[in-house]
Amino acid sequence: MKTRFILLLILLAIVALVIVNLLPENPSSVPVSETTKESYQTLLLDEVELKGDQIIEGKLVPAVTKQVKFEVGGVLEKGDVPFRVGQEFKFNQLLIKVNLKDIFVRVSDLKVSMEKTLNSLQPELAARFPGEVPKWKEFINELDPARRLPDFPLLNSKEEGDLLRSTSFLKEYVKTAKLEEEVEQYFYLAPFDGKVVSVIKRPGTEISAGQAVGVISKKGSYSVAIDNMFKEALKDSRSLEFLDRDGKNVGTGKYLRTTGKSLIYTFSPKTPGFEPTTVSIKISNGVKCFRIPTSSVIDKKVRILTGEMVSEREISVIQESGDSLYVSGLKEGEVLILH
Repeated sequence: MKTRFILLLILLAIVALVIVNLLPENPSSVPVSETTKESYQTLLLDEVELKGDQIIEGKLVPAVTKQVKFEVGGVLEKGDVPFRVGQEFKFNQLLIKVNLKDIFVRVSDLKVSMEKTLNSLQPELAARFPGEVPKWKEFINELDPARRLPDFPLLNSKEEGDLLRSTSFLKEYVKTAKLEEEVEQYFYLAPFDGKVVSVIKRPGTEISAGQAVGVISKKGSYSVAIDNMFKEALKDSRSLEFLDRDGKNVGTGKYLRTTGKSLIYTFSPKTPGFEPTTVSIKISNGVKCFRIPTSSVIDKKVRILTGEMVSEREISVIQESGDSLYVSGLKEGEVLILH
C-alpha cells in the first residue's frame, strides 16, 4: 500500500514537471503574431541637387496680426459679423462681445438707488433750494438703465453739496460712472480692415479675463514664407521678384528674418489689393531638395516614420519628373512611408 502511494506521488510530480516545461517562462514575452503588426514600405531620404533654373513656392502669411482679447470675463456673444475663420470685416465693426447682463444689473440697481435717494430729498430741496428743484427732476427723468448716466448737475452752493454728501448719492454716482466706462471693455471693435485667421473661442462659450478668443490679420499686409532649406540658394538675394502660376511678376519683396523653418520676406504687390495664397520665385544657382515617388504624396502631404511613430508632413513640389517629385519640406535621413 505504501509502495503504491509513493509511486502515485512520483507520477504526479512527473506530470507537473511536464506541464511547467510546456508553459512560457513569462506570459508577457509571448511573441505577437506578425499579422497584428502594420508593416510599411519605406524610403530613406537622401538630399539631391537640381541644376539650372528652378521655380520654388512661397506661402503668403499675414504680416500684421492681433490677438482678440477682453479685459473682462463672461459669455461671448456674436457681433455685427460672424466670428469665423476667413470672415472679412471693416474698421470699427463690432466683431464679438461679452454678455453684459451682470454689469447691466449692477448699473440698474445703482440708478434705482440714486432715484430713491433724490426723491426722498425733494421736500428738503424744495424748502431750502426751490430754484434747484427743476434740474434734479430732469436728472431723475434721465436715470434710465438703458441710457448712459446723465451729466452731474451743477451745484450752486456749498449747502446743496453738503445735503447730497449726507446721503449715498455721490458714491453711487461715481460707481455708476466707472461701471459704464467698463462697458467699453465688453465690446471688441475691429482695429483695422482685415479678416479672422483663427478662432479659439466661439460665441456661446465662457471666457476668463485676458483669455485670447481668436486672431485677426490686417488686410493687404502680407509676408512671404519660403522653406529654410533654400537658405543657401538665396543667400545672395536680399530682394526677390514674386511670380504667379503663369510666371508673371506679381510683386517684390525684401528679406526680413529667419523664423523656425522659414525665410521671411516682405511682399509688395504690383497691383494694389492683389492677395494670392501662394507665389513663386525663380532660383538660377541650383536647388537642394528630395526626390520621392509621386504615389507617396496625398494632398501635398507625406507620412514620416520616426521610430514607431507616424506623422504627417506638408511638402512643396519643386518639379515633376515621370513618376517622381522633387520636393522641399523634408530632412536628410528621415524615413518616408511609401503609400
